[in-house]
Amino acid sequence: MSNHKMSRRDLLRSAAIVAAATAVSACTPAVSTQPAAQATEKPVEKSPAAKEVKIVFYAGTTAPTDPNASLPAGQKPKVALQKITDAYRALHPNVSVEWYRFPEGVSTSEWLTARILAQDAPEIYSCNPEEVFPFVNKGYALDFGPAYASPNPYEPGNKAWKDQFREVALNYAIGPDGKYYSAIMDEMGVMISYNKTLFQKLGLNVPKSWGDFMAACKAIKEAGTIPIAGDMSYDNWYPEWTSTPNLNQIWYDTIYKADDDGNRLIGSKEVAIHVQKGDWYDWDADLLATKLLKETLPYLPDGWQGVLDLAMLFRQQTCAMIYDGSWNVQNYVNDPPPFEVAYMEFPILEKEITPRASGKNVATMGAWGNVNWHIPGYIGSDQEKADTIFDYLKFIFTPDSVTAMSAESGMIPTITGATAPPMMAPFRRDYDRPVPFQGWENLSEDAYRAQLEVWGTYLPSNMSDNEYLELAKAKLNDQVRRAVELNPDWKVSN
Repeated sequence: MSNHKMSRRDLLRSAAIVAAATAVSACTPAVSTQPAAQATEKPVEKSPAAKEVKIVFYAGTTAPTDPNASLPAGQKPKVALQKITDAYRALHPNVSVEWYRFPEGVSTSEWLTARILAQDAPEIYSCNPEEVFPFVNKGYALDFGPAYASPNPYEPGNKAWKDQFREVALNYAIGPDGKYYSAIMDEMGVMISYNKTLFQKLGLNVPKSWGDFMAACKAIKEAGTIPIAGDMSYDNWYPEWTSTPNLNQIWYDTIYKADDDGNRLIGSKEVAIHVQKGDWYDWDADLLATKLLKETLPYLPDGWQGVLDLAMLFRQQTCAMIYDGSWNVQNYVNDPPPFEVAYMEFPILEKEITPRASGKNVATMGAWGNVNWHIPGYIGSDQEKADTIFDYLKFIFTPDSVTAMSAESGMIPTITGATAPPMMAPFRRDYDRPVPFQGWENLSEDAYRAQLEVWGTYLPSNMSDNEYLELAKAKLNDQVRRAVELNPDWKVSN
């Protein structure tokens, strides 16, 4: 949960800068402000707590817009979650909800640590699960398992709350100890957004293979446009999103050797254990994926080693393509650039590049979206309050409410029965596998920083393969050592 990298974590906040603000209220299905039982005739239980309960809620990008905020012309406030909360409070007037506004200029990881230690964190807070996983043994997050096993009283016929969730949401909520630590409402997908108007003008087809992609980049550059809006900074995703699909295509057949818990994801504990064992990390695949990343450097803007405003470069038609995500679709709809935006899959590697090429479409997609909500672990000492918080969350996670929030925030819902906005159709596509491993970030955020340092040294240099591997192995092993120091039970005995 860093302020530096526009990563899965920062989407919880950075996406709000544009997507949240530009949401068009006319596209949002109305959320009833009447009690749910009256509006939908769904069964309602009494509030689990008779006492007064105050819930301080850091809802991330789905938080209702501050009524005192001054929005730019054309931007609409967010209202869906407030309406849902008002409906809940009509049923449970003993429960109050206060919206927590994240302090500007504060490191979110430092904020979370300080608030948990002081036991004054919001009762519900927003961050991605892997940020919490290394610290679950320190009480950063409460186990959702018992709540998931009990019914959602606001959804007829529901026998277990977790039955409402798509598998991707449940998988991402599982911590290194096998427990659930998050309620995840939406998933996100990464594709390559491209200037369709320019492609048509140049007579370019959408490339399907890596070779065709490189050929398209060459043609675009020769026509006087920078092909790719990318840089190697910590603020943007470009190097990770370029290397990840290639790495997973090359490593397709054996990458799940480290999936000890069978959730189809390689988590921080699994990375730490299997790197220590030396039986899993595929350095040959890593080296090739890094070399392919290096091939793209001539097609990036000047200054790619620093921090660039990639979205602006794409919108201004300086660059023809940008590695982009589903969270930006609504931005293009509500504030269209002066060209038609379309989306392409990441190119598939050919056997000519490596005999290990799987030929599979490995999509960068996961439950990294706007709603990854956790409850501090220390709340568990007050079971009545914890039950009330879970009851409130179950009310929010009904299909109608999720549909309304998805329309307002441009989300792809992970809740069965909820509907995605039509604009998200390109990201609800067929693929062979979502990426189970997105690089060193799966170990920790600090590990990804270390990986960026390695790339920053190698990419502009003439380092040999052996020099690269020596540096990369040392950096990854050091990050594993640090992770094990925080989690001694991850240590592998010699």
